[in-house]
Amino acid sequence: MDRHVHNVFACIGLIKAHAHEAAEIERFERLSDETVARSLAVDRLRVLADPLQRVVMLVLLFVSGLVVGALIHEGLIAVPSLLVFCYLLRENVTRVSLVGVNSSKIAAVQGNIEELESVFGADSRFEVGHGALAFTGLKDGIELRELQFSYPDGTRALRGVSFTLSKGCTTALIGATGSGKSTLARLLARQYACAPGSILIDGRDIADFERLSLAAGMALVSQDVQLFNASLRFNLAYPCKDVSEEQLWKALEKAQLATFVRGLAEGLDTEIGDRGVRLSGGERQRLSLARAIVKDTGVLILDEATSFLDVETESLIQEAVDSLLEGRTSLVIAHRLSTIKKAHHVVVLDQGCVLEQGSIDELLAQRGAFFRYWSQSGMTGSQPAAELQASMS
Repeated sequence: MDRHVHNVFACIGLIKAHAHEAAEIERFERLSDETVARSLAVDRLRVLADPLQRVVMLVLLFVSGLVVGALIHEGLIAVPSLLVFCYLLRENVTRVSLVGVNSSKIAAVQGNIEELESVFGADSRFEVGHGALAFTGLKDGIELRELQFSYPDGTRALRGVSFTLSKGCTTALIGATGSGKSTLARLLARQYACAPGSILIDGRDIADFERLSLAAGMALVSQDVQLFNASLRFNLAYPCKDVSEEQLWKALEKAQLATFVRGLAEGLDTEIGDRGVRLSGGERQRLSLARAIVKDTGVLILDEATSFLDVETESLIQEAVDSLLEGRTSLVIAHRLSTIKKAHHVVVLDQGCVLEQGSIDELLAQRGAFFRYWSQSGMTGSQPAAELQASMS
């Protein structure tokens, strides 16, 4: 039970991305019922054992008193009665003292309880609304229209962002840290709520769609890889059902992880520890990519999906990423521009605003912000900028 609760809190983002809250709540209730049933069984035995123990003790004391009284030939009744009285007096004094002890314990935790209530209480709870329209797949595209977003503390993340993700095309989103890229990805994945009319899917407001069906049609691979304290198999298939062994291994092959898994003694059944602590950063990220391959959705969001990979490993799985993007409507957030060289459209964000947008050739010709990013990537990356530009020709 404790492990499940920890898993849920550690992977809230992943659960929300798949709109799997209802299933996790159902699982929690089932485990909670099982835990309560076991606790009640133990409590029943404890409740029965305590009075039985007292009765036995009283009988033994009374018998002992009779024996002592018989031995001294006087006070045959007074001695056992006195022993029983002393025993009862001691027990009651002990129990009365427990009232003071428990009162101090309650006072000690009262502040913590109030803090938990302020976090998990109904007043502080925020939930993204559920629409009634089933999402059956993208037909035309996704339009962001003057999208604005601020966090509860007043921090403004997006300021009038507008662009379109055309069906079957890859849109790259670049910008400095804190420019609002990840916020935009989570709004698109419906983890956050936005103002009506800000995000339109095939001309309909994103809030009109059922979260479950929308999540089923999208896959989000985040730089903050979230993994359950469970087996590789569980993490790879989550939250899909009836996934074949062949599908799992194909996904691992594409993510360049199959050789590693085959080398493990327990293979797919290997436990990866809390947040995947038994895996390296690159292995965790490749597992996240493999999970997106297993899900096989029409809309894909990659938020720095290769940030923890070294250049050699990244080049190995770039073919898999390109294969994953092919034919899908994709939003790719990346610092390494070598990962977006096949993008159809590029949007440059700066402090929550769209600074530039267009094709790679158009932006390079403008010699603006994207050109600077491109040149800097060429100076510090594995390829010179000229070679990257030539690869786009």
